[in-house]
Amino acid sequence: MNKELLALSYSMKKRFQRKVVFFVVYFLSIFVVLNLIINFVFYSYKTKSYSMSPDIPAGSCIIFNGLDKNPSRGDVVLMNERTKESKGMGVKVLDLLISFFTFGQVTPSKLLGEMGKEELIRRVVGLPGDEVSMIDYKLYIKPKGEKHVFSEFELTSKTYNVDVRPYPAVWDMEVGVSGYFDPIILGDDEYFVLGDNRISCVDSRIWGPVKKSEIKASALFQFYPLDKIKAF
Repeated sequence: MNKELLALSYSMKKRFQRKVVFFVVYFLSIFVVLNLIINFVFYSYKTKSYSMSPDIPAGSCIIFNGLDKNPSRGDVVLMNERTKESKGMGVKVLDLLISFFTFGQVTPSKLLGEMGKEELIRRVVGLPGDEVSMIDYKLYIKPKGEKHVFSEFELTSKTYNVDVRPYPAVWDMEVGVSGYFDPIILGDDEYFVLGDNRISCVDSRIWGPVKKSEIKASALFQFYPLDKIKAF
């Protein structure tokens, strides 16, 4: 009898252990899959500046689709860091671990991020082959094969606002980001991106056109602030 009880107790203990292992593996699998989706498919990004105001003010939270790297005119895109610096192996491992366990919300090396050393969001206004120019902070585009010049809003179905507040008559056009540039013809793999805040945003007026490889994802949905919730 004692042997039967011992065998039964051992069998129950093994079943319990298998259940514990199953649930641990099950929840770890879910955690890993969610992290892979958040880190490599869908990105959650919180704006830190007013470069995309008025429609996307500082503090806005946006979900980006990492599978969509073929932007259309008027799309808001998440761009890779403008400058690349080599990180030590220790920093890379720490970034990976903390980013993994915080679902991509915390990356140590980015906490001390400087201008150009962190991801940015900008709006695609010029496509490959376009001829783009700017007068008084207003963008004009002559698409490839077209004879006429259009404003950016005439060429897209996307609805958005830009900040081009009138500047004082004594404003020095050499100060800050220029509101004027001569026509530029984009190459086969070049896009022209601007911030919606045209007065003080660093964008293709400073860097020049960007390559498709520099575009990380396209905006899907803005879920904060609540009064500006929208799909892109």
